[in-house]
Amino acid sequence: MRKEMQGMSTGAVAALIAVVGFALVMVGVIVRGDRPPSPPSKYELIDLAKDEIRHRARDPESVQFGDVWVGTLVTSSTPSGTPVVCGYFNAKNGFGGYVGQQRFFGGPGMLMIDQEQRALIDQAWSDSCILRRR
Repeated sequence: MRKEMQGMSTGAVAALIAVVGFALVMVGVIVRGDRPPSPPSKYELIDLAKDEIRHRARDPESVQFGDVWVGTLVTSSTPSGTPVVCGYFNAKNGFGGYVGQQRFFGGPGMLMIDQEQRALIDQAWSDSCILRRR
């Protein structure tokens, strides 16, 4: 390879290095995938909501989930709908007893729990979790 390069001019060597460098950069872009991240799958959304429930619980180890599914929240700004996670969970209170099944409703950047936001969750639940279950 060195003998082949000895016959090349400095300009040709520089051009070859530039072409090889460009090719390596392009391979890096393709392999890395410099494109916006895809939205989370419904399974990832469910996992994120469950993690947030556990984080809020007094005893994270005690959290038990019932049915959990992805619904659709339709608003004037998102007429095609935004995926939201709906479900039930049970967890221990400060006295060590289970409090009973509670509903939860969550989407990007928010999570509502029966016990904390009863009035808000009632409407959201009927609009997004019952009518638009995926």
